[in-house]
Amino acid sequence: MDGTHLLTRTIYPQPYSAEWQPGTYEFGGHLTMYTGPNDPLMIRTMQELWRNFTMGVGTLSVKTHDCMPPFCAVLSHDVPADLPVADPDYAYTVHVTNKGFHLAARDATGLLHAFFTTLQLVLPSSLEAGQERFVAPHVMIQDRPALTFRGIHLCIFPETHLEIIEKAIKLAGFMKCTHVVLEFWGTLKFDALPELHWPGRSYAKDEIRPLIDLARGMGMQVVPFFNHLGHASLSRERFGRHVLLDQNPRLSLLFEPDGWTWCLSNPDTLALLKAVRDELIELCGPGDLFHLGCDEPYSYLTCDTCRRRDGARVFADFINGIAAEMKEQGRRVMIWGDALLRPSDWQPPICATGRDIPDALSLLDRDIVIADWQYSIHDPKDATRTPKHFMDMGFDTVLCPWHVWPNVRALNAGAKSIGAMGVLATTWHHLPEYIGLLPSSASLMWGAPEGRIRHTETAAILRKLVPARSYEHAGWNLREVDW
Repeated sequence: MDGTHLLTRTIYPQPYSAEWQPGTYEFGGHLTMYTGPNDPLMIRTMQELWRNFTMGVGTLSVKTHDCMPPFCAVLSHDVPADLPVADPDYAYTVHVTNKGFHLAARDATGLLHAFFTTLQLVLPSSLEAGQERFVAPHVMIQDRPALTFRGIHLCIFPETHLEIIEKAIKLAGFMKCTHVVLEFWGTLKFDALPELHWPGRSYAKDEIRPLIDLARGMGMQVVPFFNHLGHASLSRERFGRHVLLDQNPRLSLLFEPDGWTWCLSNPDTLALLKAVRDELIELCGPGDLFHLGCDEPYSYLTCDTCRRRDGARVFADFINGIAAEMKEQGRRVMIWGDALLRPSDWQPPICATGRDIPDALSLLDRDIVIADWQYSIHDPKDATRTPKHFMDMGFDTVLCPWHVWPNVRALNAGAKSIGAMGVLATTWHHLPEYIGLLPSSASLMWGAPEGRIRHTETAAILRKLVPARSYEHAGWNLREVDW
């Protein structure tokens, strides 16, 4: 190759620094990864993805190298003479030379992220049977994220196919997200109460566990979620279903009179919510967060008992009690922020749904994380108003955009400008169409420029992450037309 012409690659998310150098590393269908002791689940993920990204013909053997520094690896055709060393200024580095790929990171997740970047450097030069060859440009990549928390919130509705959840998890992990929040809308079979799921429209825990393992294998933590105030119907307001009361009206006292909000004066309600939390923690595995929801509590304190109580104190005592319980398990509580904002104090485009609850803000444990969803904001200047309000009160805050690109762009810019904890991308019932936006959203969280990633690029990544063999399993929607 002409030394004046540098071969480059497009990498998502765009790295902090990539110094392209003359020359290429060329290899056949088999490489060996020399590394120290690593999580077997992570190793299996690496080997599976290596095969997928080498068009189904490449193999990656793994050998333990006794002298390899922690969280480092070399992918090569020969035993490495020089070993990589992590740079404390970066989450990971990738160095490609004639000797192979040298990966170094601060921790296990960083090594996985370095591997995801490495996969995007590899392209085939020949796929003729028995003559398979691959090539990667010489490069020095130094990378680190702009935001600490980079999450995606995924809903499993009665109509949701688990395959679309699998694709979202793999794509989010590959784009270097840190957390996936799983919310079940009457679709998980709890032991605590049979009526918490729709018969024939829900999943057993053993059907969900492979998704939990998948997220872990992709370097993400699964955050359990259960609505602890509004949305107690476990159904959307729009169509009027109620998972529990449509099956058993005798459960009415667990809720405020309209069924939309849990009744916090009923000890049976508190006991049920505790049992649900325990089940979800067991299902989702190790982690440092639990999302309690608590948005849109329209009928808060409306029953004959609750209406006599102080709204701010009830909410603060309820959430603080759960926060104390979670601390004993090494977790922090996360709640939506809209109910902590009084409509008379915040004008559109800010969404505020609080009535009595905003006065509880000063009473809440400062270890609680506020997830501030604001979906009507398109201007980065507006995006900082409510999160700064929560941060000034001493709360770690994540900004939560939805599926409109100006909103995604504004809230990501706002999070970076005020040093927020991070961003939690929400998808709700728009998940199939959101898949095409996910890489762009995750790239902004990582710190890449604000350009959108084309659907063709997303599709190219996704078909390697989750290979499809039929129309129904290809892409990210079961239809090719919108009618």
